[in-house]
Order: sequence, then C-alpha cells, then structure tokens
Amino acid sequence: MAQRLCISTSIFLLCLFAHPVFASWDTTGTVDYLEASSEVRIKVGSMSINPGACGSYAEYALVPSAANYNVIYSILLSAKMAGKTVSVDLSGCSSSTYNNVVGVRMEN
Repeated sequence: MAQRLCISTSIFLLCLFAHPVFASWDTTGTVDYLEASSEVRIKVGSMSINPGACGSYAEYALVPSAANYNVIYSILLSAKMAGKTVSVDLSGCSSSTYNNVVGVRMEN
C-alpha cells in the first residue's frame, strides 16, 4: 500500500513539474510585414497577445543578438514571400518594448 502511494505521488509530481522540450507557439498567422532598423520588427496576422507584458504588442521584434537570428529571419522572409503561415515563439521584451521573437515555424 505504501509503495503504491509513493509511486502515485511520484507520477503526480512528475506530471506537475515536467516542462515540455518543444517550443510553445504564441501566435500564428501570415507575415504582414517586416521592418528593419536596429532590430527587425514583425507583424504576424492579427496579433493581440502580449506574453512578455511589454509596452507594445502591435509588432514583435527580432533582435540581432538573438540565438539563430539569421535562421529565424530567413524563415520569416521566406514565409512572407511565399504567403505561408508561421507560428512564432515569444520570450521577454526587446529594448524597444516589443515582445522578442525567439523561434519561428513555417507551416505547410
């Protein structure tokens, strides 16, 4: 009986504290526009989420210091040119108060 309780408790705690190893895609849509300055600002579909509680959620930012910057930028450009749908993963805020793009996946 005690062993069964211990196993049940262990499984419960594993499920409670387990974190997925894949990205959680915050928003999905077509790339409406990309604007480059000191960072690349992006508008994807009709965005209305602000997971980082940043100052603005009208656009997202891809900063040059981001891991895989060139890969993410290339996927966004390809999706824009092909009219494909993308899913975007966001984390934190950029210095210009936009949600940071940290991952992207092109659909279809």
